[in-house]
Amino acid sequence: MTGRSMLTNTRVARELGYLNIDDADIIDAFDIDNLPDDKIVVMCTGSQGEPLSALSRMANGEHKTLSIHEGDTVILSWQREGRPAGRQQPGQARLRRVG
Repeated sequence: MTGRSMLTNTRVARELGYLNIDDADIIDAFDIDNLPDDKIVVMCTGSQGEPLSALSRMANGEHKTLSIHEGDTVILSWQREGRPAGRQQPGQARLRRVG
């Protein structure tokens, strides 16, 4: 997991029983080097393309510990908040360039 708000929201969701993840399955982004890529799921902030979000930094190759590679799957989830349906979020173009 990466991103302060993601860590906080995950902790609260677990405490309230909305998210069932064993403690052993939650690791710091700095500790993923020993895991095979096909065993990693990263939960992070940034689906709306905020420039300092973890996802934007990964898409731009600027994150300290994580990167997105061709063939990786990125699932975006956000509320439209008044945006017209089908309009691309700012960070999506960067993710498409990665592959």
